[in-house]
Amino acid sequence: MAKTPSAGEAGKTDDGMAAAKAEIERLRAQVEEGKKELARMTAENAARVLLPEKKAVDDRRPGPAVQIAARPKDGFRRLGVHHPAEPVQHPAGTFTVAQIAVLKAEPNLSVVEV
Repeated sequence: MAKTPSAGEAGKTDDGMAAAKAEIERLRAQVEEGKKELARMTAENAARVLLPEKKAVDDRRPGPAVQIAARPKDGFRRLGVHHPAEPVQHPAGTFTVAQIAVLKAEPNLSVVEV
């Protein structure tokens, strides 16, 4: 026969659930910060590899306007942005120069400066 929890046990369960929910939210925030850091690091590395003649690339320098389309029909995710198969115009400054280098180096994307 199933045991019904006492009032004290039910309170402990509620506290445990609240603590678990708080931990999940903390971990989600950590994951989002990690994604941002990874995108930043990827852009920096691409700038070093793809733009070696400009050794002092400022990653924060705004890039030109670009049109981006994903080659996969379901779209493709890069730098924390979902790029659909249909071309999308992004105004100047949406991506930095280094981020555009990363996008251009991605074989699953078609990137054209406009």
